Amino acid sequence: MAGLLGADGRVTGVRTTHGEELPADLVIDASGRFSESPTWLQALGYPTPREEVVNAHWGYSSTFLEVPEDWDPGFQALALTAFGDGALTPESASRAMAMWVVEGERRWILTAQGSAGDHPPRTEEKLRDFISSIGVPELDKALSQVTFPEKISMWRDTRSRLRDFAGQPERPECFLALGDAWMGFNPVYGQGMTAAALEASDLRTELAAHLTERTDELTGLAGRYYAKADALIKYCWTSSNTLDHRIPGVEYTIDGVAQEVDPTSSDFSDRLAAYMALDPERYVRYRETTQLLRSPEWLADAEIVDAVRERWEELGKAVVPR
Repeated sequence: MAGLLGADGRVTGVRTTHGEELPADLVIDASGRFSESPTWLQALGYPTPREEVVNAHWGYSSTFLEVPEDWDPGFQALALTAFGDGALTPESASRAMAMWVVEGERRWILTAQGSAGDHPPRTEEKLRDFISSIGVPELDKALSQVTFPEKISMWRDTRSRLRDFAGQPERPECFLALGDAWMGFNPVYGQGMTAAALEASDLRTELAAHLTERTDELTGLAGRYYAKADALIKYCWTSSNTLDHRIPGVEYTIDGVAQEVDPTSSDFSDRLAAYMALDPERYVRYRETTQLLRSPEWLADAEIVDAVRERWEELGKAVVPR
């Protein structure tokens, strides 16, 4: 796709890279992280949406594991994240990992993560060393019994990017963005695909409601959709990027202009995560919330907030020192 077609305040179709013009009643940009929507809108005479970017220089390496038939590590999913004073070894202060069963009992997935440019490697030997540096002997023992039957995949462009389509003062009708074209997530936090699916669900709901009221055309649909889905987008943006603000060297820009980052903005969320990890059932609920399977409202309950405040110093051991 090379651009949008437009007339009379609305998008009327698209222009392909081969010069073909395709008319459309509604154009949805689901082209992902490399969407060129701002350029397309600007070419039609519309202002580009405000764009925020947060880059904590995360990288990750992932692969599948094959485990022995009688292998029992004592868990079906494990996530380890240690920062600063909460790290078990000096090397692990910027490192994390996760693994979980994906098919049957003998196929697992393993992912290792590193922030501030401390990226996990691609070779099996070096990746094992990277994970071992986190400092959990039980994990090292479990991994010594598994094999790496497939190649290790890496990803390094983990910037979060929010294009504020919902807040645009002026935009054309019959055009909207969905998924990473709207907000590209840091994949380390595992929200992107779920958020895109929820946005699609919101679009279906608003489109059905719109067509029961106005069967002839789609004026106003984009505004309804953005109003419905924006709360989800802003929650994801705040929850993930507040965590990234604690990472040394994090970069934050608005429309390309560097902004000051307050690392203390993550103080409460860091301690909240540490508090949740003290109780397995509570932690499952917390992870379901961060993965967008539950509403986050319960995290603001007075009982939880008070408990975090009461144990502030203890829970702060997992926070990056300043």
